[in-house]
Amino acid sequence: SHEITVNKGRTELQGIIDHFLIRPAQDVLEAAHRLYRLAVQNGFTKGRVVPQVAACCLYIICRQEAKPFMLIDLSDLLQVNVYKLGAVYLQLTKLLRIDDHPSLTRPIDPSLYLVRFVQKLKVQIPG
Repeated sequence: SHEITVNKGRTELQGIIDHFLIRPAQDVLEAAHRLYRLAVQNGFTKGRVVPQVAACCLYIICRQEAKPFMLIDLSDLLQVNVYKLGAVYLQLTKLLRIDDHPSLTRPIDPSLYLVRFVQKLKVQIPG
């Protein structure tokens, strides 16, 4: 049961990483999966939906690595209310004792999102 849950989490993480084309995919997967395994070991997945826990693990790594992804992106993909996912995220950071880590508490630099949103507008970037 423990291994099945761990494997389900890895599968979910891989699916999200592939969906958003997060790179370097393998490094991000390994880092997020380490957090997911810690969550499983601490009983955090009991009573929670695997994709939500996996998404929160991935979001933590994205914040630490300054990747241009927001919690709302993950909530849209999972079709879950962003506040519900945010609650899981906050509980997870508290469990992992990283809730006061600077990479997770300081405001996100909005310039991270410029290229991503400009690409969505299909505007050519010179250079």
